[in-house]
Amino acid sequence: MSTVSVGSILEASYSRYARRPALLDGDATVTYAELGSRVHRVASGLRALGAVKGDRVAIVSGNSPSFIEVAHGVFVGGFVLVAPSGKLHPNEICHILEDCGARVVVVGPEWAEPIAAVRSRLTSVEQIVVLGEPPAGMTGYAGLLELGSPEPPQSLPGADDLCALLYTSGTTGMPKGAMLTHRNWAAMIRNSMIELPPIETDDIVLHVAPLSHFSGYVAPTYFARGAAHVVHGSFDPPAVIDAIERHRITVMPLVPTMLNMLLPDAERGSHDFSSMRTIVYGGSSIAPDRLARAVGVFG
Repeated sequence: MSTVSVGSILEASYSRYARRPALLDGDATVTYAELGSRVHRVASGLRALGAVKGDRVAIVSGNSPSFIEVAHGVFVGGFVLVAPSGKLHPNEICHILEDCGARVVVVGPEWAEPIAAVRSRLTSVEQIVVLGEPPAGMTGYAGLLELGSPEPPQSLPGADDLCALLYTSGTTGMPKGAMLTHRNWAAMIRNSMIELPPIETDDIVLHVAPLSHFSGYVAPTYFARGAAHVVHGSFDPPAVIDAIERHRITVMPLVPTMLNMLLPDAERGSHDFSSMRTIVYGGSSIAPDRLARAVGVFG
């Protein structure tokens, strides 16, 4: 029986690519070894807060390097990832957290007050962690890391353990949590490696699509190959173009709307996009003329 899990895939990368850059945050670089240590602190910190294997740990936040660390900590620690869109209404978030029975909720600073406002309705939630300075009654992310240990966990989740609950959009009723095992997600990683253009260790991935959704599903595949990752908190076309040239970005997951919004700035002036190798786009169809323009700009 296969024992491959998302957690074991990530653990292999922390070791195999230990000295290579994992996260590029401004002028700071976090290596795979350093990322692994922080991920281990997250996983053991969650256990110190009372979470046990199989517990639902939710992340309600915009993009940030900390989002990636927490998601990896959930995968490695054997918890179940729930990452609803940070653009939902607090009542919608509340429904999802109650429906999945989340025990711990990790929120971005912008979500601390909205979550506090519905706290009395979150009957399953025992701990709220804020990716920043916490208000009263919540734990700060620095505090979570202090609770944990940099040592790897003694055991990793199995292939058939539940890995994530991905909530549907609720177009025919309330959102429903689709169950993915570690085997499911590991298969997605392998299939992506087969179906996408070659994924290289020297790839540098820019995440401007939500880590709660599209970029978050693509990222583990590139972490499995030791690629570096740049995370933007929001989508801003000039900032994206600057990042491509500054970091020599090779890969971007985008939705067609983002691609369309990039084109005017990308077509204006002289830019060096020669590093770009792959743009993964999806979520909707794209107009053929816009796709042709994008190919003309990015190759």
